[in-house]
Amino acid sequence: MTFTYNFIYLFLTYKVFAVYFHLWTVSYEAQFYMIAPWILEQLIFAAKKTKWICLVALLITGNIIRAFLIYYQVEHPVVYMLPFTHFEAMLGGITIGLGLFDGFLLRIYRWALLFGLISGALIFSLPNTNTLGWSLMVTYPLAGISMSLIIGALMNGRDSLFKKFLRTNGLVYLGKRAYGLYIYHLLSISIIILNIHQQLDMGSITPMQYQVIALTIGLALTILISVASYSLIELPFLKKKTRFGSSAALPESMPK
Repeated sequence: MTFTYNFIYLFLTYKVFAVYFHLWTVSYEAQFYMIAPWILEQLIFAAKKTKWICLVALLITGNIIRAFLIYYQVEHPVVYMLPFTHFEAMLGGITIGLGLFDGFLLRIYRWALLFGLISGALIFSLPNTNTLGWSLMVTYPLAGISMSLIIGALMNGRDSLFKKFLRTNGLVYLGKRAYGLYIYHLLSISIIILNIHQQLDMGSITPMQYQVIALTIGLALTILISVASYSLIELPFLKKKTRFGSSAALPESMPK
């Protein structure tokens, strides 16, 4: 409720609550959005050189903090959860939002998506993030580069089959409900797993079949809960945006 679960987990509880453990990422995002407006207010009208200096300074500072924690072998998942050690994707988003890569992305838009996917794939050749080591100095930058290139390519490139696929009605519908899909997916899968043993003859199916059945039903339940959450919880809050900003920011499906 306070959007501080990453800090509470690290410094107070250090326990895993499987159903909502992933919500530390939502806390991280909320912390970012608390400071992002101030950063952008300082940078939006600054000279391009000034923007680059500030962003590079943030990049160097974050890497120094991460290296310090790795050197002193600070236990996982400190590096993974702290907003100032797991930041490249956010920094890449700011860079794209400020338009600093627009010219570059327009020149390489045919390749940006491919390079982004390759950068993401390279992460799988590195140790997992729960392994504290110097490989993390490569893993997190690769993640940031990967997502920044993918998003930048989709924003700046011309229409492609992939972009048209993302614009299909079904994906757009789910995209507007993506917050709920993320929030409730572990809860939904847990509910299914806890009850599926009572409905299936576990001796007659393979582990792979069990996983496919559990994930398929879990996905369906996640979508149902997310749709209900969007209508009953999220839209009432989204309507309050008119008090603080332009009505153009409201979802298309909601009256302005």
